[in-house]
Amino acid sequence: MCDPSYLGANFAWPLSPLNPQARLSFDIRSLENPPKHVRDSHNGTSKRLQEWMRQNSTFTVRRDAIASEIQTAMAELLDKQGEHLISKSAESRKIRANEEDELSVLFEPEMRVGINCQMGRHRSVAMVEEPAKVS
Repeated sequence: MCDPSYLGANFAWPLSPLNPQARLSFDIRSLENPPKHVRDSHNGTSKRLQEWMRQNSTFTVRRDAIASEIQTAMAELLDKQGEHLISKSAESRKIRANEEDELSVLFEPEMRVGINCQMGRHRSVAMVEEPAKVS
């Protein structure tokens, strides 16, 4: 079986909704913005801004909750993938080991996750990479 891919995307709400739509979506507009001098000289991919965000306990609590929800959803996706393979196996009763691998390639699960803030430049950009670091 192949593991689901985590595809994180940030977006500005409501300026640019995601297309295709995310399986999970998180609104982090309530998180504190970094100070203006940090926002003016850095975006969410900046190490300095990411460090500032990680020092904010509200950010880390929200990050951990998001990572946990993503992990749960990915486990459910893997369960569905396993059910898919079992049903295919039961139908044919003649699946060889390499054919099972071929079936799992046909079912390439994606965990598309959207994380939005107001402008989509600082908080959501910094947050989108965090769940992969936590897991």
